[in-house]
Amino acid sequence: MCIKTDDLTVFTLSDFNTDNYGFLMFPIGQAGNVSPALLAAHKQQYYSVLYCKDGSGTVHVDKEVIALREEMIVCISPQSVCSYAIDPGAAGWMIFFSEAFFSLRYNDNVLHHFSCLRSSVVCKHLLTGEAVAKWSFIMDVMSEEYNARNTDARNVLRSYLNILLSELNRYHPVARPAEYTGSDKEQKVMAFEKLLDSNFHKEKLPSYYAGCLHISVNYLNRICNERRGMSSGDLIRKRVVLEAERLLHYTARNISEIAFELGFDSISYFTTFFKKYTGLSPEAFRKQMRSV
Repeated sequence: MCIKTDDLTVFTLSDFNTDNYGFLMFPIGQAGNVSPALLAAHKQQYYSVLYCKDGSGTVHVDKEVIALREEMIVCISPQSVCSYAIDPGAAGWMIFFSEAFFSLRYNDNVLHHFSCLRSSVVCKHLLTGEAVAKWSFIMDVMSEEYNARNTDARNVLRSYLNILLSELNRYHPVARPAEYTGSDKEQKVMAFEKLLDSNFHKEKLPSYYAGCLHISVNYLNRICNERRGMSSGDLIRKRVVLEAERLLHYTARNISEIAFELGFDSISYFTTFFKKYTGLSPEAFRKQMRSV
């Protein structure tokens, strides 16, 4: 079970010592050496790819508990709350990187096209066959490049990272035509999701996001239903509930503080909202998670 704190530590890549700004790579068993705070519940503001070649451990991501196995890959998106309990003798690598790091070489929003990095799910995959040797080789040469600190290392690391993410996408293909992800509708929905991640604490009406995107609320709802299977309002509420669950599970803040943080005017309104979409009161949810 993750350690509960009064407040969540929030990590950005600038909190770590790296000469390749926006990118960090280290052996999977040394997370505690990189920062002891990584072992406790924290919110990450970057993408992470974990490759467990051998050994064991546990990764908590929001409400999900992942038991690491040999040749297992786990991808975690920004804004996730996670903690690590990994055998110090485990073999493998952890990679942290920012969207800005990747986008300096590739077009903006390209990361959103990788299904393995979608924020709504935690991507997990077990390597088999030829993929085992391929991942071991790529990770080894990435580590050599990262530690060499060459002047052009960032560009080389971006290229290797693109290969890894493309390989993962092949393991988890999205049943959509190629032109789907490049369509104007999909770009609008991704822009909405990006705005939502930054503004859901204060802005909970579809009209705000539609205005930012210079489209009508009806059109925003239509493309959200087409692309995500739910209305823009449902996506907003889903994001608020997720953050509420994170704060209830991983922090010791009282219900009033959480309600205020999420932009609710009263505890009763927050409680009614939370229970409507989870079936539990905030107190009952917290109690349930403590027993997990």
